[in-house]
Amino acid sequence: MEVATGITDLAGNALRAAFSSTFTTASPDVTAPRVLSVTPAHGATEVAITTPILVTVNEPLDPATVTQASFMVMAGATPVSGTLRVFNDNTTIQFTPAAPLPFGTLMTLQLTAAITDVFGNALADANGHPLTQPLHFTFTTGTFSITNPEDGREVVERAALLLEARGSAALAIATVVFSVNGQVLPEVAGPPFTVPFTTPEAGTTLTIIAMARNASGGQIAQAQVTVSVVAGLTAQPALLGIPTGAQRTLRLLLSSPPSADVPVELSAVQPGVVSFPTLRVIVPAGQTAVTVPINGVAAGNTTVLGRSTRGTVAAVVSVSEPNTQQALTTLAAVVGTVALAPPSIGQILLPTGSQQTVSIRLLHSPAPTELPVTMTSSNPGVAQVVGNVVIPQGAQTAALTVSTGSAGEAALILRAGTDVRQLTVLVGTPPPGQLPPALAAPVGLAVLPPPSVGQVVLATASQQSLTLRLLRNPATSTVPVTVLSNNPGVAQVLGNVVIPQGAQVATLTLTTAHAGEAVLTLRAGTEVRQLTVIVGTPPPGRLPPALAAPVGATILPAGTAGTLFLDNDGRRDVVVRLLPIPAVTETTVEVSSAQPQLVEVSPAIVRIPAGQQDAVLTVRTGANDGAALVTLRIGTDVRTLQVVVGVPTPEHQPLTSAPVLEVCVRGRPPCP
Repeated sequence: MEVATGITDLAGNALRAAFSSTFTTASPDVTAPRVLSVTPAHGATEVAITTPILVTVNEPLDPATVTQASFMVMAGATPVSGTLRVFNDNTTIQFTPAAPLPFGTLMTLQLTAAITDVFGNALADANGHPLTQPLHFTFTTGTFSITNPEDGREVVERAALLLEARGSAALAIATVVFSVNGQVLPEVAGPPFTVPFTTPEAGTTLTIIAMARNASGGQIAQAQVTVSVVAGLTAQPALLGIPTGAQRTLRLLLSSPPSADVPVELSAVQPGVVSFPTLRVIVPAGQTAVTVPINGVAAGNTTVLGRSTRGTVAAVVSVSEPNTQQALTTLAAVVGTVALAPPSIGQILLPTGSQQTVSIRLLHSPAPTELPVTMTSSNPGVAQVVGNVVIPQGAQTAALTVSTGSAGEAALILRAGTDVRQLTVLVGTPPPGQLPPALAAPVGLAVLPPPSVGQVVLATASQQSLTLRLLRNPATSTVPVTVLSNNPGVAQVLGNVVIPQGAQVATLTLTTAHAGEAVLTLRAGTEVRQLTVIVGTPPPGRLPPALAAPVGATILPAGTAGTLFLDNDGRRDVVVRLLPIPAVTETTVEVSSAQPQLVEVSPAIVRIPAGQQDAVLTVRTGANDGAALVTLRIGTDVRTLQVVVGVPTPEHQPLTSAPVLEVCVRGRPPCP
């Protein structure tokens, strides 16, 4: 570039001397991108059906040129749908199949010259020559593999994990036996072959083996995966109170520090009640907790959810106006007791000077033997029961003959075994506000729907395996399940569904299409259940609540391990702290139940490893309500664990506590 002296500034001053400068233009990039590696490797066999496909090239690509047409995966001659991702400075392409690949199939990867780098240079062959035809790479999928969990995956501690294995039809697999770290699980039939498993505490590595067997019981295939058990996310406190317009904090905790950051996405079931300064918090690598600030927006109750790779945690938040006129004493001595009335079975209205026989249900379950009923009246001059009353064997009801005297009100207390009920008798004209409703003769028939097993929310055009309990008792033989959908265009069940002998649950494969709602009716023998399937975004008012497993415990005085509340016909793995300090050597604990038919505990001998303080027990409950005492003996030291099954009686009802919102001490300073 040359600048002559004829150039002047605005004042007319000329350039003192000519100016000269040179520069060199850059040559355009003419190097074509080439493939460096492909995973699975070309010619590989027995490839897992859930394996993503990776292609690495020697220079950055233009992501817009990587499409389903230029990067094609085929099972035989059939294209495979999936998602494409370009990352690692645009030098790596990842293809993730939308569904597991077919077993025992030759898979072909085809790359065309439509893939270019950022300068428009088309993909070349390994020698850098232009492509005259697409590049092809092939591999063959395996015939049998574990599809859930995937090898190398992290699973959350103490959570339900559905183990699943699949195999090609040519193998004619009849059953599959899973084992986890040497523990053999019950044999399952399929396909698909699934069995539930509860993960142990964090820090454990699980080696999961699936052995496929034919109809004769011979082993024909085997697959293995290894997964790591990581700490699950928890929230403290589980119940949080916030004054309107104020801010309180919730702590999200992990039992052990993670090796990488754990992001947590925050939301509220009722978003108008609370708000968050940020909707995403992170438990940093090497840390075990993060504090979540929550603002009280409007009076009400909601559930706050934290979703992460370490599980979903829920906490109940209550927002209300603080009571500024009440002085609170944080601790006070016991000043008395309140005797709760027995559960009421209703009231009856009778005339004076009459007798009436009524049938009353008094028991939760059928009487094992003939059971006498004792009765007392709060006002015998108004009403009392005459004669002896018994509940026959196998029945739950008793026939009472009620004799009335003068007008008034009497409470009849009825005791049958450990069950106590109260019946209110109004004699004569009832007082204002206690007039019972008038009943008319039935004018129609309403058919009640079968009992519901709940509802699930699924995405459109998806598949999901779901395990449901359909039987009250274990099946005496294999039970087929018939499934009917009232809206197959929204959701239906694929394949045959059976409940194996000895089981109570069935595994369904749900497939969805359009958004909407469908009700699935499931019939197993004489048992009928309904499952509601919501596909797509749930309509207003149908957002399902976040539920947590029943783990409430009441801490009892020294010498006890607490109280555990469980459902009927349930199973729970329980961790009980028995030692005040870590054991110096392995410690043996003898375990026994006072009522094995109500509460069964295994194993009978538990060993606490050196350096630990806790024992892990498996508790199984029966069909009846009640309470049983579990004894844990450590040498000469004895602990007891009380297990309450089903609906707690008043003396076993656990307390629900909320944090103190405000404390005002009278006089220092004066309460507002």
